[in-house]
Amino acid sequence: MQDLPFWLLWRLWKSRNMLIFQQKEILWRGLLRYTREDAKEWKQLDSKIEEIHTRRRQSHQLPECLHWKRTMMGWVKCNTNGAYNPLLNQSSAGWVIRDANGSYKGSAQARGRVNNDALESELQAILMALQHCWSLGYRKVIIESDCQKAIDIINKKRLHFAYCNWRREIQWWAAKFEDVKFQWTRRSANKVADLLAKQIEDGVAFSFHYYVPQYLSVLLHDDHLHSS
Repeated sequence: MQDLPFWLLWRLWKSRNMLIFQQKEILWRGLLRYTREDAKEWKQLDSKIEEIHTRRRQSHQLPECLHWKRTMMGWVKCNTNGAYNPLLNQSSAGWVIRDANGSYKGSAQARGRVNNDALESELQAILMALQHCWSLGYRKVIIESDCQKAIDIINKKRLHFAYCNWRREIQWWAAKFEDVKFQWTRRSANKVADLLAKQIEDGVAFSFHYYVPQYLSVLLHDDHLHSS
């Protein structure tokens, strides 16, 4: 190791101080052993720091991760979002379904029941979207949300008794499918569902859009361009 002499000098200095101030003597064999251990530990730490910096550089070099991505062949991806108004104590949901080619298969908006917070609205949106996908005949579905807590609760990575019943009902519906995956995505990749949840008209309980709504066309086009 190139830096071994440095650590040897460091250990000599420490052993000198221990001898003067604590009257403790370290034999030369022990001194060499400590020197090697110090050098090895420093090299391992330096490697970990370099690995962290490398990952950060790679994450900045992958802007495509910020955009919506297509799913696998034979699957559909359903992006969901729940909106919550604490002043009116109202919640709404929006979701959009696209296939492996990135083609639009439909979107929907719905009013939810009275919820206690934004997280409950997100879980409710996921449940509504899952039920709707089942009614449309899809059996291999990826449910994607930008709410990390909601996804973690469903995937049992986070325990929260206040939302236990939501998780149970979602898992009950998920068991009816051939396969379902619940995954998190960035908010920048979930713009369509976010707009659907917030754009719902007053007095509308549920609305399914077989054709693309005009206000979604730009966002859907942008997702499609970056999804390949």
